[in-house]
Amino acid sequence: MPEYTTVRVRIETRESLRSLAEASGQSMAAVLEEAVERLRRDRFLREVAAAYSVERSAPDTASSLDAEIHAWDATLLDGLAPEPIADGEAEAEAGARPAAPTSDEHTYPPPQDEQDRSRS
Repeated sequence: MPEYTTVRVRIETRESLRSLAEASGQSMAAVLEEAVERLRRDRFLREVAAAYSVERSAPDTASSLDAEIHAWDATLLDGLAPEPIADGEAEAEAGARPAAPTSDEHTYPPPQDEQDRSRS
C-alpha cells in the first residue's frame, strides 16, 4: 500500500489543483502526480536535448553522433506500429529531439559497404 504525506502549497495553487481535478474527473493527488511526472519528463528531455546540442557543436563528435543516430534509426524498421503519443507530449518531445537524418540522406537498411565500415 502506498504511503502518503502532506505538502504545503499556496491557497491559489490548491484552488488550481482542485479546479483541474474537477475538470478531469481525477483526484487532486492524481492531478498532482501527473503534473510532477510531466515536469520530470520535460526536464529530462531538455537535458538530453542540451547534451545533443553540445555534442553536435563539437566537430570531432558530430560525425560519430550522426553515425550512432543512423544506426538507431534502423530500429524504426522493426515492423511495429508506432505507439500513440498522449496529448501534450508531442510538443514537449518535438522540442527535445535532435535533428534526425532525412530519408533523402540515408537508405534503410544501409548498403552493405556502409555496414562494413561502421563495424571497423
